[in-house]
Amino acid sequence: MWSVSRLLLLLLLLLVVGCQPVQQAKEYQLQGKTMGTYYVVKFYSEQQPDLTALQQELDTELELINDLMSTYRPESELMRFNRQQTTEPVTLTPQTATVIAEALRIGQQSGGILDITVGPLVELWGFGAQGRITHAPGDA
Repeated sequence: MWSVSRLLLLLLLLLVVGCQPVQQAKEYQLQGKTMGTYYVVKFYSEQQPDLTALQQELDTELELINDLMSTYRPESELMRFNRQQTTEPVTLTPQTATVIAEALRIGQQSGGILDITVGPLVELWGFGAQGRITHAPGDA
């Protein structure tokens, strides 16, 4: 059986441990410009991260995505793929192939609500790389 002194010692130990300052996670932020807009990434960490290295890694990844899949860069992999006028297989990077496969899967699961072939319509209404239109297009 527990003696009173052991119980008090346990309670005192719990109080001492419980009163220790808890290391709080601090909010950090990365920000920049990509794909014609600005971004902000907020995250929490208990340790001080190397923000410069994280910013460089993030910018590198975003630039890679832009190089592969931008509709604003004529030489992106996606735009080169879109210009193909053949039914022959085209070799794509794993990243682009994964995004296309996932978009097709979501399109199928959503009953066509997501349609990755919407590019011509986006351009027609002035939301694409060609810029804004000044008047509504005719029947499309």
